[in-house]
Amino acid sequence: MIIPYAKKYPQAKIIVAHVSLARTAKEIEYTNDIYDTNIHMELTPHHLFFSEEDVQNDPKLKCFPPLRSKEDAEYLRGLL
Repeated sequence: MIIPYAKKYPQAKIIVAHVSLARTAKEIEYTNDIYDTNIHMELTPHHLFFSEEDVQNDPKLKCFPPLRSKEDAEYLRGLL
């Protein structure tokens, strides 16, 4: 991932697109807090409001990166 480069160049503005997992968001938050880096996240609406269970009911919701768990969506919504 980009985190080693962010640590090496803490003043560089880095944007991670399409964050869909809570663990990725937590790692970015942790790195920004501990190493004073400048990593930003792009969250997409479908990853905030739909989950992998919704794809089973409506295959039109299939996307890339794939929809994740309800817990992931809830965590990402909490970042707003």
